[in-house]
Amino acid sequence: MLILLVISALGIVIETYPKQGSPPSRSTNPMAAYDSSNKRLIVLGGFVYETGSMSSTLQEYSLSKSTWKQIFAQSAFIPPGLQAGKILVRDHELLVFYGSTTSGISSDVYIFNMKTLTWSIAMLSGDPIQGREKFASCVYERDNTTYLAIYGGLTSTGMDSSLFTIDIQTLKSKKMPRNGQYPGPKIASALEFYNEKLYLFGYTPPSTNIWPNQTYLYSYDITEETWSVVEDKGTKKPEHRIFHAMVVYNDELYVIYGYQLETVTQLNSVWKFSFITSSWSNLGNYNTTYVAECAIVSINSKVYLIEGRDQFSIYNSIYSVDLSKQSLIFNLESNNYGLPERRRNHQSLIIEGNIVIFGGYYNGNYYNDMWKYSITQEIWTSVSIQGTIPSGRIDFACTQIIGNSFAIFGGQDGLHIYNDLYYYYDYNFNWVLADVVGSTPSPRFSSSMCYYNYKYYIIGGQNFYQDFDEIWLFDYVTSSYSLLSTSSKTSLKLPIIRSHCTIQVNQTNPIIYIVGGSTFQHYPNNQVIQIHLSSSGMSILEITYKQKNPMDFLAGVSETAVVFIKSTAYLFFGSFWNTQVVNYIVAVDLQDGNYTIIMPSDNYYKYGHSAVHFGNAVYLFGGGVAVAGYKIYNTETNLLYKVTGFEVGNSSCSPGTQGDDCQMCSKGTYWKDGICEKCPAGTFSTSIAAISVDQCLPCEEGTFSSNEGSVYCLDCSINVYCPLGTSTPQSYITLKSQSSIQPASYSSQSSSINNISNTMWYSLGGFSIFLFCFVLMFRKCIYRKMKTFDLFSSFHPIALNIPVIYKKTRIGGIFSILFLIAAGVSISIGFISFQLDNVTEIKALVPLIAIKDEIKASSLKVNIQFLVYSDSCTNMNEEFNEINNKGFTFDKNYIIFLKNSTTCNVKIEYKNFELNDNEAYIDVLMKEKNSYSSGIAVNLTVTSSIPNEYSSISTFLYPGTGYVFRGRKSSIIPYTFTPSIFTSESSSWSSFETGYHISIDNTIEYGSLSTQKTISSEINLLLRLKMIKSNTGMSTSRTLKYSWIMFGSTVLGSVFGLFSVFTTIMSVTEQAYKKYKIKIKEKTRKVNNRGAKRLSAIIPMKEKIKFSKVSPLDYTQGIADTNTFN
Repeated sequence: MLILLVISALGIVIETYPKQGSPPSRSTNPMAAYDSSNKRLIVLGGFVYETGSMSSTLQEYSLSKSTWKQIFAQSAFIPPGLQAGKILVRDHELLVFYGSTTSGISSDVYIFNMKTLTWSIAMLSGDPIQGREKFASCVYERDNTTYLAIYGGLTSTGMDSSLFTIDIQTLKSKKMPRNGQYPGPKIASALEFYNEKLYLFGYTPPSTNIWPNQTYLYSYDITEETWSVVEDKGTKKPEHRIFHAMVVYNDELYVIYGYQLETVTQLNSVWKFSFITSSWSNLGNYNTTYVAECAIVSINSKVYLIEGRDQFSIYNSIYSVDLSKQSLIFNLESNNYGLPERRRNHQSLIIEGNIVIFGGYYNGNYYNDMWKYSITQEIWTSVSIQGTIPSGRIDFACTQIIGNSFAIFGGQDGLHIYNDLYYYYDYNFNWVLADVVGSTPSPRFSSSMCYYNYKYYIIGGQNFYQDFDEIWLFDYVTSSYSLLSTSSKTSLKLPIIRSHCTIQVNQTNPIIYIVGGSTFQHYPNNQVIQIHLSSSGMSILEITYKQKNPMDFLAGVSETAVVFIKSTAYLFFGSFWNTQVVNYIVAVDLQDGNYTIIMPSDNYYKYGHSAVHFGNAVYLFGGGVAVAGYKIYNTETNLLYKVTGFEVGNSSCSPGTQGDDCQMCSKGTYWKDGICEKCPAGTFSTSIAAISVDQCLPCEEGTFSSNEGSVYCLDCSINVYCPLGTSTPQSYITLKSQSSIQPASYSSQSSSINNISNTMWYSLGGFSIFLFCFVLMFRKCIYRKMKTFDLFSSFHPIALNIPVIYKKTRIGGIFSILFLIAAGVSISIGFISFQLDNVTEIKALVPLIAIKDEIKASSLKVNIQFLVYSDSCTNMNEEFNEINNKGFTFDKNYIIFLKNSTTCNVKIEYKNFELNDNEAYIDVLMKEKNSYSSGIAVNLTVTSSIPNEYSSISTFLYPGTGYVFRGRKSSIIPYTFTPSIFTSESSSWSSFETGYHISIDNTIEYGSLSTQKTISSEINLLLRLKMIKSNTGMSTSRTLKYSWIMFGSTVLGSVFGLFSVFTTIMSVTEQAYKKYKIKIKEKTRKVNNRGAKRLSAIIPMKEKIKFSKVSPLDYTQGIADTNTFN
């Protein structure tokens, strides 16, 4: 059952821009004539500076309606583009005389039949006329015959000075005799007829030497066939000039504008020569309406100046001046209106409230120019594009990316077919050729392309011999193509060309909707094709087809213009079977394939045009037109049509607009889900009708924006740091580009033990002195008890030939006390050394192949800081942020994403980390919308094989002034991981451990960097930590210096050694003390003897006897007693 709903066009309004119609291209030296039967100006040719070629476009300007209209030729033959010739109307025919083409000066005369719209070549009879351009000419009547007079001009042999007349009816030419004061060679001069005479004015370049005749007004008497100089009775004369207009009205000759070629002097003056007074008068200067190299048409008292130029600009305007008025006023009849060249099979998009068009074809020309149309100002401007500009082409696929950028793919120019992919960025008017890794689709045109999440889907297409049913994906992140249609389930049932597509997300999965188009044989596609993609968009789940009736093809138009509004596709006009052109709009429901036909009230048969949706209107540009509903080629137009009231149901505002009246989003905002949201802090926007947050530019370095919705950023003070995208000024931070902490070598405590040992021995020495002094001070009560401590009773000195008797002495006691303390000190020092300095560490680098053990680290910690990070730094999610590992294993890992003020911290820990490959990677992919950073700080800390020790490296990357890290190329920081093993004989540590030591390679690779302008055209923040396994390993061995047996033996040996030392010292001391005592006793004896002698001499004998009864002191006995060291 056919389901068809036709809606009348009562609500549809289609307006044309410009309202005066499409004027000719801005050009110089066009040709124009007046068609009195239709009250119109006919304009042909001219040099178009925008294309660098001559135009062959024939247009009419209605003087009654003030509108432009192109006249389409219906003949197989069409003359080449021409300039600087002459055209005139003869009945219903347009005659074209000479001029120049892109291949040179033309000698041809063409006739255009304005009834049959056909061109033909005419042949002149009579005197031959050499082809020429920029000649002086005028049309006059004499004896009921219309003539064309031609003088001078530029021929292939130089400037000419001949005068010819041509009978317009018979096309018989006559070379007029050169008699009298003839003017000489002339170029771009002017010729007029008055009272049986032809008048010529203009100088002969060059004008280095200005002769008086350069400003003469010459006349040629047609009856007498003689040249003469017109008598000038006045005192003033016009400046010498060329490319001026000259018109006769009411016995006066007017000279309008012109310029001097050599000095590039623009002459704005208008002069009048009176045939009655034979004098010149200056009518004044008219600076604002000046044009030269224009076409001139005189109708009664009105003069029309058509197109032309001034010193700096080219025009397609029409000025008129009425010579019957006492004071001349130049009126603008048709505005100077810049327009793109006529074209079809181009593409158009909306960028910041402007319609942007690119490419297209007209009359053998394939364009690669770009134009913008301001919807608010209703003005077209040419865009000066730069970069790697695509060659001129048509039928290329095109899709808008984000905000102010779009991409094109493929296309053709009649000779070549392309498969290149280009990006265009409007912020700097720059084209970029995409870098592609791997294979590409074959060259093709008439494909459709749509965009989703940095992925480009290319559907169908054709070359000159076949069409394609393929669906290709280009992944911007990897810069690679992949063919998605690898099976019958994921391929189109039929190949398709000239279709249109869009992507919408249904819950979590994106769906591609395709409408319109046909096969290579132009079989119409009347279905809605739905390509269901996986959530990642990297594969096709299924393809479904929606249609109401297989035999109903009204919705299957090709070469149509399509806009997608919510779940409806609107197809504006188009063609069937590459022949018939339709005059309706099709509204297709993307969900079920149902459609509605909308019929405009007027006929708009168009094909090969483009369409954009903005506000509540659709704008159609260019394309070819049809006659009676059938295609006619070379009928391209450059008109813009505004269509409103076309929507089925309630109207919808386009992206970039909101509200009931679809107001544009203002500066500082962007469109999201039908609402104009404020730009985030740290960004600003001067764009209107922004459709993406990417059009909110980050503040430049040195500026900041703390408020949302800013239209400019504020300067930072000199004592704060404001990198790109700053919302809050930061305090200056100083980070080392690199720092390292490595496991320390084993540090023995020898020095400490030596210090303790020295202290104890010094203490022992001090105690010895103290003990000696103390014994001396308290010898009566202490000294006698000392011999009880004597341990050297068997080592005291022994007299010869006397029986050995072991005895204890006081000196032996003192030395025994000192020996015991010294032995204690020695044993203590030995024990301390055994406990604290009994380990020797040996490090060695060994070939990795010699290490047979598995090398694992109990922990690898990665701490990454993205400084001044502009997004939310959410937890890991493949849609936003991602961590990829390669080349190593681990038992478990922990990942934390944490935003701290403006810093995004990414913390990762791997348990039981082991490098398996020679090169391993940790890839950090920050895929949030505004994932960019003004600096990256990385710390890697891994457990070493040495117990309780870590190897740690810190690195800081700074992108440079005005840059941030963002783009598809990873910054790569290479680390060298040296496997390490640890063995120990001491019970203080584990007997065997493994781990790694980290060092950093200086060959750090900086990844993609973006500026304020390029940041919106890039994606992701990527960091790769590259871990290189060293070819050598580190072996650390800690061995014991002594065992317990060795320690005991050493201690015993040191004690007995001390005992021997003290025994020796004690013996020497006792010997010395013995000698000292003997010496003292002998000295005492002598003193006593001398005293006894003196006493005996003084005391009487009686007293001697008395004293003899008491035994005197026996000094000999006292000396003997000292041998016992009592």
